[in-house]
Amino acid sequence: MSYYKCKKRSWICMTAHILPHNYEMVRQVSAGPYAYVYLVRNKADGEEVIAKCVSLADISNEMRQSLKLARRIGLELKHHNIIHAMKSPMDDGEHIMIQITRYYNDRDLLTFIQKCKETSQFIPEESVWRCAVCLISAVAYLQSSHAKDNSALKPIAHKNIQPSNVLIDRDGNYVLTGFSYCVEMQETGLNLPETSDGTPKTRSVTYMAPETIDNKQWDGRVDVWGIGCTLYEMCTGMKYVEAVTPKFALKEITTTEMPPRLLGYSPDLVDLVGRMLLADFRKRPQISDLFSDERIQSRM
Repeated sequence: MSYYKCKKRSWICMTAHILPHNYEMVRQVSAGPYAYVYLVRNKADGEEVIAKCVSLADISNEMRQSLKLARRIGLELKHHNIIHAMKSPMDDGEHIMIQITRYYNDRDLLTFIQKCKETSQFIPEESVWRCAVCLISAVAYLQSSHAKDNSALKPIAHKNIQPSNVLIDRDGNYVLTGFSYCVEMQETGLNLPETSDGTPKTRSVTYMAPETIDNKQWDGRVDVWGIGCTLYEMCTGMKYVEAVTPKFALKEITTTEMPPRLLGYSPDLVDLVGRMLLADFRKRPQISDLFSDERIQSRM
């Protein structure tokens, strides 16, 4: 394996030398504090795929465990609405992780929403329903038993569902990705607060459920909230929560009029999104309730 230390970052940077021998570099797609994402090409058949290189050096043990869990999800779980990954032979799972995933031609839901907003285009209701079906199906699968996939993974909470973590394939299906904050949940009952000091984990509060913003006990309904925020943004072109601090985010959530105003959309869709965005998670539907909803089942 060939890698080097960045001068400005204390993690391992990816070079063409650590790609599997049958792939060649096309371009860099993005870079973050602990990961580079590249578009690469299979030399044999010309297929373009994504190679994500993640350094496990110099990050917290908690983040390392989350990244390893995300890696297992991509490799072990098989659902058409969840990103699937192939392991690179250069991935040692301890110092560096390199995963190969399908290339979605830069089609993520956030970009799609922004383009529609810029051109004053209305996202058709059936597209919103299609996204709801795909995300509900994906989350219901994540929160179920994974024995059928010969995986020992417990039920999983994504905890970071938002438009930028939803990809769109050529057939108009929506695929969930972005598992950096995922956790295995308790089989029954509530999960403990994220941190012991009364503050939520360091990530944007924009799509965080109020119970996690407030660092309270939580369950799988945190992802129902994330789906609700995502669908709301599809319908309005605006974020459901604009505040950027926990204090003001909670105030905004608890004072927002319900049901949400989704002009041009049916009462059924307004009802669905409104139920997902109930501030009191005990009143919010479980993902199993949404999955069995006849409005969802009829569109499966």
